Amino acid sequence: MRILAYTYLAAYHCVDCSYKEFGVEIISKIDSFGNSSMAMTGKHIPDEEPHSILDLDENDIPIDQVDDEGSSVHPIFDFEDSWELDPDFIAENPTQHLACEDCHKILARYTVTV
Repeated sequence: MRILAYTYLAAYHCVDCSYKEFGVEIISKIDSFGNSSMAMTGKHIPDEEPHSILDLDENDIPIDQVDDEGSSVHPIFDFEDSWELDPDFIAENPTQHLACEDCHKILARYTVTV
């Protein structure tokens, strides 16, 4: 089961664009005494709110991430069929595309056979 996209700010976003917005980088630190530790940095990771590496999904995005509207960032998995398809619209447009709101990359195609 692979993450195909994420939903946030009321739209779909590809993994790359989602990582640019919410992804974190894990950094190894060694202090002056030779002790090593790990830290995470990212656009939405404040210093006073540490996360564990276990709190990240497969794309290094925190599993409890929220967007600027306060809504949860949800992964969309490649097996999900969560599209709401309007029958009248489908009659005229049988092939639907799931595209990234930011870069417009087509993430999936769905063709309805009648």
